[in-house]
Amino acid sequence: MIQGWVYEGRCWKLGDNVANDGGLMEMKFMGEMLEYDPAKLAPHTLSKIRPEFGSQARPGDLLVAGNRFCNGNPHIQGALGLKGLQVGVVVEWLQRTAYRLLISAGLPLIPFAKGVLDLVEDGDKVRVNFKTAEFVNLTNGKKAQYDPLPAFLLEVIEAGGSSEHLRKRLQAEGRLSA
Repeated sequence: MIQGWVYEGRCWKLGDNVANDGGLMEMKFMGEMLEYDPAKLAPHTLSKIRPEFGSQARPGDLLVAGNRFCNGNPHIQGALGLKGLQVGVVVEWLQRTAYRLLISAGLPLIPFAKGVLDLVEDGDKVRVNFKTAEFVNLTNGKKAQYDPLPAFLLEVIEAGGSSEHLRKRLQAEGRLSA
């Protein structure tokens, strides 16, 4: 379930070192197929790590991961696949390039949620307010408050990603027709 910035759903718990290429998304979508449509990428997201994820994840579900999430080459297809599934992302730590990719794709994100893996088990029901960065495990009652993203990054996510944010800004400035 998604209500504005609040996502409530199943926790998909991953560990550390989830690679972008081959982990988050299969390599064929970054080379021979070169796909950018979130709807087409969604069913293939995490297919090598969690084969059921692409078919069973529902809007409002939360992907919770440890350190070095989405590490490696800066291909956006994995982030777009997550966007297509309409899931939110809460991670303990990620590299700068992964941080930028997830924001650019327009994914609701809490990027530096230290200790979040200790709050959940795979399959728990969780609720996250991405605007305030409040995390609640509805299954076991554990809660945490993290630092929310800055307002300007929330604007990018709310617009649907960096391309849409730029398009809307240019239209508002009269430099691009509607």
